[in-house]
Amino acid sequence: GTPRRARAHERRSTRERTRRRALDRARAMEDAEERDYGDEDVAIDDDLADADAIADDDDADDAPTIVDSDERAGGARRGSTRRGGGGAVPRHERTTTPYMTKYERARILGTRALQISMNAPVLVQLEG
Repeated sequence: GTPRRARAHERRSTRERTRRRALDRARAMEDAEERDYGDEDVAIDDDLADADAIADDDDADDAPTIVDSDERAGGARRGSTRRGGGGAVPRHERTTTPYMTKYERARILGTRALQISMNAPVLVQLEG
């Protein structure tokens, strides 16, 4: 009888400690939210304002350079339909393999599972 009582008391005291910790954390979070640090009244230091002005001057050098390019050149040729051209990539330019990665397989199976969960019809009839 005594070991059972000791274990039951230990479980109760552990639960009580866990509950107290949770309450303490909740109170601490409420206290932190209620604190007012008075940040609204702080004026910007002149040294900081000067540093910001210098940083703004440096940003002018980092301005983007606009480059005109031919839409048919480079990556726009890769079957993209976003720019209006598009279409399939010719067979001799494809870099595909007959194998599917585990990530592709997982994505396809996950997508189909989602469709089935939303009562989608059977799209491919199985033989056999």
